[in-house]
Amino acid sequence: MVIAVISPVSARAEFTLRDFLFEPTKKSTRAHNVPGNTSSELQTLMEELTFMATGKKTEMLVGHYVYCKTHPSDCKPHKEVRVVALNNYTWGLITSVNAEVNRTIQSMTDQDQYGVEEKWVYPVSGYGDCEDYVLVKRQKLAALGLPISALLITKAVSNGEGHAILTIRTNKGDLILDSLTYKVWAWHKSPYLILARQSPFHAGKWERVRDLRKEEAFTAVSNNR
Repeated sequence: MVIAVISPVSARAEFTLRDFLFEPTKKSTRAHNVPGNTSSELQTLMEELTFMATGKKTEMLVGHYVYCKTHPSDCKPHKEVRVVALNNYTWGLITSVNAEVNRTIQSMTDQDQYGVEEKWVYPVSGYGDCEDYVLVKRQKLAALGLPISALLITKAVSNGEGHAILTIRTNKGDLILDSLTYKVWAWHKSPYLILARQSPFHAGKWERVRDLRKEEAFTAVSNNR
């Protein structure tokens, strides 16, 4: 994924945690059987979860800007801003969708598949880049009843390479779904530095993420000079 950006068109409302809490009807109290994502792991995860610190609006990724031109209904303000109640049932939905999408889509760069550097699409061919995994996971989880305002496309970087992941906002903290692993991360435990994410108020706008690990790494380098 290439981290290219485009300036936003208008401002957004400031972020607040005073959201409506979403909790789907519990059809089961057991987490789905996904390796490495058990109910016991959920309990451990819930004890260490935190919320991302977000700031001012920032530029859209160019790929998302182009995607919004062809999918305007996916890039509108949200009528409600809600978070997911994290419990065994919603955990089962999240881990199952993450594993299913990672299993069924084969990784392929946009350059190899379409001959262009960046193209955000639903991977109907069965092949896709990291942002395509995110689009499908977001679509599937919303279809299962999770609030779309809690499912945020997120820009990250690892070893200098851009990467798209999915943030899920819950009442306990923020989760990360990644195309490279079945593991669902507490956001601050992921191996990526988080740069920005969609606004929970407007799917067509983005906000900065203050990743303290990034700041600590910068301070450590500066102090060693």
